[in-house]
Amino acid sequence: MKKIRIAVVIMLFAVLLASCTNQNQPPVLITGQQQVIRNVDELKAKLGSASSGSYKIDVAVSTSDIPITINGNKDIKGSIFVIDEATSSLSLEVAQAGKNIFKVADDASVSISGLTATIPAGAAAKVASVVYVNTGKLDARSITVVTDSTSTETTVSAVAVGADTTLDNFNIGNINGSVYIPAKNTNDALKEKVEESSSGIVSDVDAGNDDFSSVLAEMKAVRLTEDVSVDSLPLVAGSEGALAEYAIDLNGHTLTIATAASVIIPNYCSLDIDGEGTLVVKGNKGDEWGTNGVIGLLEGSVLNLSDLTYNSNSSSIALGSNEEGKNAKSATLEIINCTIYSEGAYVVGSNASAKDSEPYTRDINVTIKGSTLTAGNKKDNDNTAVLFNVPGTLTIEGSTLNADRQALIVRGGNATIKDSTLHSTGDFSGSEVGISSWDSGNNLPLSALVVGNKNSTAYNYKTTCVLEDVNITMDNQEDTYDIVVSSCNGKSVTLTTSQYADNFTNKETSRYYTDSETTTVIQKSEV
Repeated sequence: MKKIRIAVVIMLFAVLLASCTNQNQPPVLITGQQQVIRNVDELKAKLGSASSGSYKIDVAVSTSDIPITINGNKDIKGSIFVIDEATSSLSLEVAQAGKNIFKVADDASVSISGLTATIPAGAAAKVASVVYVNTGKLDARSITVVTDSTSTETTVSAVAVGADTTLDNFNIGNINGSVYIPAKNTNDALKEKVEESSSGIVSDVDAGNDDFSSVLAEMKAVRLTEDVSVDSLPLVAGSEGALAEYAIDLNGHTLTIATAASVIIPNYCSLDIDGEGTLVVKGNKGDEWGTNGVIGLLEGSVLNLSDLTYNSNSSSIALGSNEEGKNAKSATLEIINCTIYSEGAYVVGSNASAKDSEPYTRDINVTIKGSTLTAGNKKDNDNTAVLFNVPGTLTIEGSTLNADRQALIVRGGNATIKDSTLHSTGDFSGSEVGISSWDSGNNLPLSALVVGNKNSTAYNYKTTCVLEDVNITMDNQEDTYDIVVSSCNGKSVTLTTSQYADNFTNKETSRYYTDSETTTVIQKSEV
């Protein structure tokens, strides 16, 4: 019995000695079990090693300790508390460059399942995100960010991704916080995945009313965080083959531009505006009819509008001007899934001013899809939805054009209209309505659709127009037409339509008028 007691005492003494000897040593990794980390030095060492490990952390770190690089294959959960040791602040843009709590190395694979990061107001100005990943692998199963709700200095994201991050690098799970995606990351699938989750997206191009212009000028992209009002856009010209590219994401907000003249898209400059918000432009109307375009395109410029509502106090978009040096040669306009209302004479109009019968503006490309365009000038109800009167290409699909005079004028170039509605009320109250009225602009016959030309001194170029499943309506049936097609000066004008071809006669009493010129061709589509 004494021997047993002695043996037990010796064993207890040995255990106690071992405990005292190892009390300041970090815990040893046991395969299949999770290590607990409670100090920052151990945190850096364990996560920075190339070995695999599973860790539960309960650590307070200083802003001077971060970022902490994670290497190897790691599984992490627990909590981290960030302490600010200084009083200086750091902007979000600078913070995103390095002040993330954890940084996933490019060859590392990290799983985070149940991590809470607490960042008080003082530290929030210096912390950009909890975890940053670029080309490494991050499985963010559960991350929660807790900040002082009264802090408005900056926004701490749960995850920040790099310019090269794709869905192969980042799996998003239950994240209670935002995901930072820089403007240089153009992976749409990644953005869509984040948007589908409960997480919001923040970016280095986010801006409000105070910094909208400066961010757009510097980053060439901006995403609205609130409604914004400005008097101009800081766009600069590019060069042929090297577009200066700009992008505005309305992000559900309203951008109002009130300018003394027009918003000009300069030569070889591209501007994309989207984001399911509202664009309002108030500019110089030019005259009582509002013929001046409050957004103007010049040579080689590009304007893409998508998923938005656009309201203007004058003609909404003009391609070219009366001046030779301000033409819109080779300009491109794309309108996708938009609702546009113009208080002016036109929603979209090209300028056919010419020198020696050659228009300054030519070879333009206009595409309108899934959109509704309404012209609403009330002076004599003199308005036209789309005026296309120079050589170029016009495509309209799945759209509706509304006006009181002409819904659509195709006075040059090649037009294709599919699955669309061309609607005119016919409520124009001016004097120029007859079939012989072929002047400039929309001073043409009062018809929902006008194709071709009957002016012997101008607009001397070929015109083609193809109609496929197009509904053409004119409300006022007195001295008006549904379709008018004419040609002159030996320049051929061809309307291709199986839907309306049999309705044409040479009688002016018909709803469908065509002249007797041999260059005027009405034909059916080939089957």
